[in-house]
Amino acid sequence: MKKPSLETREDQKREERVAGFLEGAWGVTCHKLPVQYALDYWIESKEKCFWCEVKVRTFAFDKYDTLILSVSKLRKGASYARSTGVPFITVFAMTDGLYYHQWDPNHVYDVMMNLSVNPEYDDDNEPYAHIPKHMIECISDQPLGMDRNEIGLC
Repeated sequence: MKKPSLETREDQKREERVAGFLEGAWGVTCHKLPVQYALDYWIESKEKCFWCEVKVRTFAFDKYDTLILSVSKLRKGASYARSTGVPFITVFAMTDGLYYHQWDPNHVYDVMMNLSVNPEYDDDNEPYAHIPKHMIECISDQPLGMDRNEIGLC
C-alpha cells in the first residue's frame, strides 16, 4: 500500500515556526515551496539564498552520533544545489536548539537502510544519509519553545 502524505497541519505550523525564527535571525524571507519541489522552503535575502528542508525532532542534539535525512530529500536538495549553484541546507529543530547542515558535494555520506519495526506502508523503510555532528552548525542553543503538542510528544 502506498504511503499517504504524513505532513499534518501541526507539522506545517512547526515548520512555519522554524521559518519565522530564521527570518528574524538571518534577515531572510522564507518562501514555502510547492509540493512538487519535495523540499520545504526557498530562503532568500539580498546577500544569500538557500534551498531548505526543515526537520523537527523530539529529542536533543546529543542523543545520537549523527543526524539523519532521507536519501530522497538529500538527492532532491543536492540536485537543486548543483543545477542552480544555490546551497541546500537542512535545518533541524531539536528540543535543545536549532541547527543546520549545508550539503557538501565533496562529502561521501554514510547511507544505511532505516528499517521500521512495524512498517505500515511499503515505503516505510528507506535509505537515510547520516550527517556527522562536525558538519552541523548551531543556529541557536535555545529551543524554539514549542509545546508538547507542537513537537509531537502528546
